[in-house]
This record gives sequence, C-alpha cells and structure tokens, in this order.
Amino acid sequence: MKTLLVVEVSPRLEFSVSRNLTARFVEQWKRGNPHGVVGEIGGKQLETNSEGATGAQDLAALVGRVMMSALFLWGGFANLTAAAQMDAYFSSLGLPFPDLVRLLPWR
Repeated sequence: MKTLLVVEVSPRLEFSVSRNLTARFVEQWKRGNPHGVVGEIGGKQLETNSEGATGAQDLAALVGRVMMSALFLWGGFANLTAAAQMDAYFSSLGLPFPDLVRLLPWR
C-alpha cells in the first residue's frame, strides 16, 4: 500500500497557490492509487484576516522581511564602501572598466 504525506504550511489557507496545487496533485494521486493512504499535517484552520493570515503570521512575515532587507542593505553598504576591493574583484572577473561597474554616488 502506498502512502502520501501532505504537509500544509502556507498561512494563506484557501488563498494559497501552493495549497491549491497540492489539492489537485492529491486528487490525481488518489485516482492513480485507489488503495493508497493520504496522511496530512498542518491542515488546521486558524482565525485569519481577509487575506488568510493570522495576526501572528503577519507579524512574523514583517519581522522576516525587515531582517532580510537589513541583510541585503548591510552587504550592499559593505560592497560600496570597499571600492578598491570591488574594483579588484570586477577586474578578476574580466569585466571592462571595473570602476564604472561599481557606481558610487559620492565619488
């Protein structure tokens, strides 16, 4: 007997593209495996806003986005302030005019 484990983690519930694709896949799998067993994890309904996310999920998404943006901003700032190293790196890649590849607004 075949077993299919379905893990639902999208906070968007019925608005989730991945949940809808998963549901279609499970239907097709059941047709191809009539004696198979489907196990589900995470299908629990939570109190949600109009877009399908809870307040805690909204807050977690916001914190995650702020942390990701800080990571990219820090990396970009480090690259912009290390002009000589960036020129050497772009030169090692064989790019023409390495000092023009890196645009510094204060230069």
